[in-house]
Amino acid sequence: MEDICKSIKESIYQMASEKNIVITDTSNLYNEGIMDSLNIIVLLTRLQSELSVNIPEEALVPENFESVNSIINMALAAISKKS
Repeated sequence: MEDICKSIKESIYQMASEKNIVITDTSNLYNEGIMDSLNIIVLLTRLQSELSVNIPEEALVPENFESVNSIINMALAAISKKS
């Protein structure tokens, strides 16, 4: 689980770094200009292909992509649902 959390954080912080934006785990990624439809797809693809985390369709709501913490919580919920 720690590896998944770390990988998600690294991915999102990398997206922010590419735009020269400093964020925290609680920053609103929409307001900061980090999260958009393309980055959501990139993140979901990475979750599925690299981390084997399949996010259910019902979890694909804007609130789950607002912050690093909300994305991690969404991923962890998907993992626990799978178990």
